[in-house]
Amino acid sequence: MKKKIVMCLIVSCMAVGMWGCGALKLPVPTANTGTEVEVDGDAEVKEDTKEEETEEKEETASETPVLGQEDIDGYEGFTYLYDEILRTDSEENKETGKMEKKQITVYIPQADYASVNRSNAYSTAFGVTLEVELEPYIQYNMEDYLVTENLECYLEERFDPFYTADYKDLVKSEVEEIGENAARATVEYCEYDSWDDKYITFFVTYYLVELEDKMVLVTTTVDESSVTGKTPKLLEELEAFYQFEIDWDAKRAEQKRTDYLASGGCHRTVRRYGVPAGIVPDGK
Repeated sequence: MKKKIVMCLIVSCMAVGMWGCGALKLPVPTANTGTEVEVDGDAEVKEDTKEEETEEKEETASETPVLGQEDIDGYEGFTYLYDEILRTDSEENKETGKMEKKQITVYIPQADYASVNRSNAYSTAFGVTLEVELEPYIQYNMEDYLVTENLECYLEERFDPFYTADYKDLVKSEVEEIGENAARATVEYCEYDSWDDKYITFFVTYYLVELEDKMVLVTTTVDESSVTGKTPKLLEELEAFYQFEIDWDAKRAEQKRTDYLASGGCHRTVRRYGVPAGIVPDGK
């Protein structure tokens, strides 16, 4: 009897020692063969840590603010963007009789050339110019038209051939509907820079969105001659916040300019300080 008690105590001590070391080897069947293999207890801990890290990354991504959300001021997760508030002039609410204004938080590039004027924001950094306008006027009775129709109207007036003679090899896309309340369109062209005596390719993306009781127009212009290694990251942050794809491809921009010059182009209007100085043939 005493021998049995002693053996039980020895077995118990051995079990406690094995659990205490934190590296208990447990036999488990493999997925393919059904044979038993040893699993390290530490591996399970590492796996749990990886899952926690993945969850943290997903949570951080979900916290990135987007246009139209409330209480998104002061977000510090962007590298190149900061917040500004756009607001309209106060108008009388016909139902309540109170003076009310609309406002929205936007994120624009940090830059030396940034301007915010009530309902408009403008900023240029790394070859990208961002323009945001709250409640833009596009046409009479805008509320009677679809967002795609309003953007089409805006582009027709913006790129009237009479006013865009300086834009060479201009290519305008069809207006694309995004969801039920937004539309997107792109324009690509070459323009002569009299200061540096060369042509530059521009990629422009227009995005019009209706957010409950307000409308926002976002325009991004990418200047081929001014982009830097930081441009892709800036575009990525703009796309994350404004929720639309920005048209830009460095190789295609260079090819567009090269093809235009190779074709002989057409006559260009030379402008210095914004004043036409005469007409000269391309390549001269």
